[in-house]
Amino acid sequence: MAGLRERNRRRVRRELADAALRLFSVHGVEGTTADDIAELAGTSRSTFFRQFTTKEHVLFPDHEEELAVYRRLLSNRAPAQDKRDGILQAARDASHATLEAYRRDPEGYRERHRVIASSPTARELSLRLDRDWEAALAEAFAHHLGEQPGASWRADLLAGSLMGAVGAFHRSWADRNFEEDPSVGLARVMAVFELGVGAVLGPDTVGQGIDSPGTAGGEPGR
Repeated sequence: MAGLRERNRRRVRRELADAALRLFSVHGVEGTTADDIAELAGTSRSTFFRQFTTKEHVLFPDHEEELAVYRRLLSNRAPAQDKRDGILQAARDASHATLEAYRRDPEGYRERHRVIASSPTARELSLRLDRDWEAALAEAFAHHLGEQPGASWRADLLAGSLMGAVGAFHRSWADRNFEEDPSVGLARVMAVFELGVGAVLGPDTVGQGIDSPGTAGGEPGR
């Protein structure tokens, strides 16, 4: 029974997301109401708000599920013996989630991001949801850093760096009308990220790290 309810919930969310995208593409986010979306999907306003907090959230129907899958994947992994390898694998796992989202529905993915780019409220929500991914990445990186001094700020710095690099790639990709295979761009992102990981981990992993003699307790110097 629980399995049937979950399948129905996913079906309703997908129907609402598809209806919303059709309306947003014609009228924009600001020109569309939750009632409009519910009507086109053949359901009610109350059903809409049981599934989504706002009409902007319908542009990110898989956000919570993808984050949960990523966190479950990480929780099943023991910390890597080599911190650098563990961090890079966690970063690749996150990149894979982006690729999977695109490959499931390339045209829908492109259209959603065109809609998001055209709406200030949708862009604001996108940035807020990106922070959920950044937090999940920081948790993953801290998991592999273990008891290394300054593990928390190192993990935060790595997570912010990766999200910044992915964001820059995505903007460039969108400017080129999503023409490039995203696996190519994400491979470049990973190459850049890999270059920075050793420096952030410290002098025990690469020639001259970012810790200075005046740094106390592994925290960044002022």
